[in-house]
Amino acid sequence: MNLQDKNLHSKNIKKQARMLKSLGVQGLFISENKKSKFLNTVNDSLLKNKDQNIKVLFVGDDISGEDSQEGVLFKNIITKGMKLSKEDVHTIDTKEMILTHKGLTKILLEGIHQLKPFVIIVMGEKISQILLSSSNSILELRNSFINFHGTKLMCTLGLKPLIEDSSKKKLVWEDIQKVNNEVSSEK
Repeated sequence: MNLQDKNLHSKNIKKQARMLKSLGVQGLFISENKKSKFLNTVNDSLLKNKDQNIKVLFVGDDISGEDSQEGVLFKNIITKGMKLSKEDVHTIDTKEMILTHKGLTKILLEGIHQLKPFVIIVMGEKISQILLSSSNSILELRNSFINFHGTKLMCTLGLKPLIEDSSKKKLVWEDIQKVNNEVSSEK
């Protein structure tokens, strides 16, 4: 798909989202075909890592794109900030996901069941609000562990705000250090 097609596709999605929002529907819906394709991709990925007992499960937008600014920043968080190996980490990239409470929670619960993470880090305000059924800002939700269906969950800022304002990296660093301490105490 070329850049012009991507921009047109993005405009159509935004138009549909505005229309749905004006009707009182919250969230972004995608076609059943794309939903099915996405769920199959997530399920295949989860099945490959079934029963692994990973240390940290990351959930957020643009965390799987290694060539993007967000992907490079995310890789640095894992390798430099947390010093985790690939085997210790799994990601669920929500960029193409249905952002509704029911859909996101279902996928995350499947991930918890199959991967058995010790800690989940949710990156981004909107995703955190959806999962926790909260309207609190990310600044209120971050820096504390929340019991999410028996697993410790930490909310932190998304990658885009960190790229736009590097002074916010300190907040994420604090959250990551708290998770580091929790993961190291698990041993």
